[in-house]
Amino acid sequence: MLGNCLTLCLCMQDANVFVSECDAGTKFNIELGAKRQAYLICIEGDLAVNNETMTTRDAAEAVADDSEPMQLQLEALQKGSHFMIIEMVKS
Repeated sequence: MLGNCLTLCLCMQDANVFVSECDAGTKFNIELGAKRQAYLICIEGDLAVNNETMTTRDAAEAVADDSEPMQLQLEALQKGSHFMIIEMVKS
């Protein structure tokens, strides 16, 4: 166990990383900006993303249009969810 450990990492990239561990029924509405993309990894549990179910070790890519943002609706399902989103400029 690492205890209270905080490490900052400067990566000099236009990217954001979000991590959550949440109980069943927890909902998130995330707007992926125009010309942005995101990779989503379900580390543990189960998660609905725009009504598609992801389970442990599943991954997905979301890519917004060049002209308008994309909405991502996430909901932790029965097992709860531990997931990570890496959001960046569309390549």
